[in-house]
Amino acid sequence: MIGAAGFLIALPLIETGAMLGQFIQQWISASEPNLIAHELLDALVSVTPDVWWWMVAANAVIGAPVIEEILYRGFLQQAFRRVGVGPWPAILLTSGIFALMHYSVLPPDSAISAMTALLILAIALGMIRERTGLIAPCIIAHAMFNALNLGLAILIT
Repeated sequence: MIGAAGFLIALPLIETGAMLGQFIQQWISASEPNLIAHELLDALVSVTPDVWWWMVAANAVIGAPVIEEILYRGFLQQAFRRVGVGPWPAILLTSGIFALMHYSVLPPDSAISAMTALLILAIALGMIRERTGLIAPCIIAHAMFNALNLGLAILIT
């Protein structure tokens, strides 16, 4: 419940950040950013769903959030905290690393928008981890974000 609530609270900020990033991207490049700002989403919407499609989609919506949240909020953010880094610096460092890790799978024409959204998402996930001390709400919020993006990608294509 906490993960879902945290995601719903953060969603307007994530979307606002993405729109601001999209505006900056358009201003810098003078071209329209791709609305599907992740290579995996682009691959999923370009094929007809079959058994493999569902396995990849499940991995994106469930597997990636579990692994990434254990790694980033569970290990990395907590490692920063154990060595004496305060909560906000730990959240910001972990969030920056999380967003940068995704850079390689973002189309160049959408990178600023997607990186902004990912950074805000990661900060929200870090705050959920600090507030609750738990990973499960972070996994749920991250899974909801990925599911929403997959659903939107399917709707707009």
